[in-house]
Amino acid sequence: MGFLSTSSEFIDFVRELFQRPETEACREISAYIGGTLHNYLIVAQKYEDSGAAFVVGIDVTDRRLAEAALRDAEAKYRSIFENATEGIFQTSLDGRYLSVNPALAKIYGYDSPQELIESITNVATQLYVNPARREEFVRLFAAAPMSEA
Repeated sequence: MGFLSTSSEFIDFVRELFQRPETEACREISAYIGGTLHNYLIVAQKYEDSGAAFVVGIDVTDRRLAEAALRDAEAKYRSIFENATEGIFQTSLDGRYLSVNPALAKIYGYDSPQELIESITNVATQLYVNPARREEFVRLFAAAPMSEA
């Protein structure tokens, strides 16, 4: 971790470690390596009557990038779900709406998705002309092979 000696965040972390009475510290810091920003989880523990410290750094850059990609994907999905003109929904196996988008609420004549979710407690009996069709749909869906994307 010699490169961290050039990181002002790391230098501040070590300085604060020795200024505090606690014997342990943990912080996430950033450092440039070869012109690329990396994130590290740094854990330190003082020893020898707080005259020295053992420091371990774990590169969490890939994890932070994955978290950012997940946030972006969630925001994209949320935008599609909320702004679609078609009704989109999720139901539980027992027929309760788990989520509905504003378009579906509007199609059914409700003022909000929450109002629709609270009003329809069993899609099989409240929406299907023949409740057995819902059971058939659930059975076929459960039997369908899952693809790995």
